Amino acid sequence: MSLGKFIPTRRTPGISTSSLLERIVKGYRKHEFDKKLEKMGRGELMAQGSDYDDNVERGYPSHSEQRSR
Repeated sequence: MSLGKFIPTRRTPGISTSSLLERIVKGYRKHEFDKKLEKMGRGELMAQGSDYDDNVERGYPSHSEQRSR
């Protein structure tokens, strides 16, 4: 495969790209892929240890704010 070149792909009727990406991001945030990534030797891509906090985005107190109460 050539780097830096666009490779056209056919779309699957009835499959929303946005929906697919949403499922992938949600799975990542829930740490569903951590074990697979580690097994593949890509531990640096694991969500575990990331500073992402789903509660902050939704307007809820973060985990660290909850602990300080």
